[in-house]
Amino acid sequence: VKYNKNIVEDIVKLSSRFIFDKSQPAAALDLLDECGSHIKNQISDKLLATIDLFPTLLELCNIKNIENTIGNSFVDYLYGNKKHPISHKYTFSETGALHGPYVSPEISNVFCVKTSEYKLVFLKDPDIWELYDLSNDPLEKKNLYGTELKIENELREKLQEWINR
Repeated sequence: VKYNKNIVEDIVKLSSRFIFDKSQPAAALDLLDECGSHIKNQISDKLLATIDLFPTLLELCNIKNIENTIGNSFVDYLYGNKKHPISHKYTFSETGALHGPYVSPEISNVFCVKTSEYKLVFLKDPDIWELYDLSNDPLEKKNLYGTELKIENELREKLQEWINR
């Protein structure tokens, strides 16, 4: 992941599907644009999550003591004060399918857990599991699910905990 002076575009690309009111993010994007001159060019292979964007924006705005904030700010990393951002062992995502034969826009039916090396996807309808080795197959062409890799059981357990939370 590369963070640099184009972070505004990077964040818009990452979060555009979650932004429904296009007028509200403008102030946050202006703030990030202003911070661009202070942000150091950084490259990291650490695993971040979209939940890390909110505490990062809060810190950039000097907003403190927000209760129940989840995620980790990576401002110190952006400013070059830390060599790496705080990494997650696992990140999770879920969505309702909007297209295809198993449309479910109101209820999540696609779930995913990811590590820095592997990604496990569960499509609830039609009950399909997919496992990818991101180091050797970054384009996710070869489904390794069912090949008895040790990581498969670990990720499946973590994903089922996430689904049933």
